[in-house]
Amino acid sequence: MTGQRGTALILDIDETVLIGLERLLEDDGVQTTTTWDAREALALLRSRHYDVVLLAEHPPEINCKQFLRQLRAGGDRTPTVVLQSAPRHPFETRYLQSLGTYAVVSKRNPQQIAQAVRKCVSQPDGRQLAAAA
Repeated sequence: MTGQRGTALILDIDETVLIGLERLLEDDGVQTTTTWDAREALALLRSRHYDVVLLAEHPPEINCKQFLRQLRAGGDRTPTVVLQSAPRHPFETRYLQSLGTYAVVSKRNPQQIAQAVRKCVSQPDGRQLAAAA
């Protein structure tokens, strides 16, 4: 690790995905917090700052659109990277972007995930990316 380059909250129900993303991002200098509970993720986002949220397209308890709506209703503008298992329709991607999603990337493409996270954490205030998406 080359020093801290930002913070990420990872929400997924697959422990293998959580561990893999945690290792990938921490090797890149990003401090991570992982959870498989959507309510816990929302509470964490209310209690501290994260530069980016990595969100499974099918988080537990609620779907990713509901999660994003709840997050934005609370005024949080943290950029979100949605991790998809299969390609989405362009209209669906645009809708997710309207909810502050910075990127929709394949859950199985670590390079694409790392690149999206790097862009979010490299901004002085990563929240600007959500507005630009």
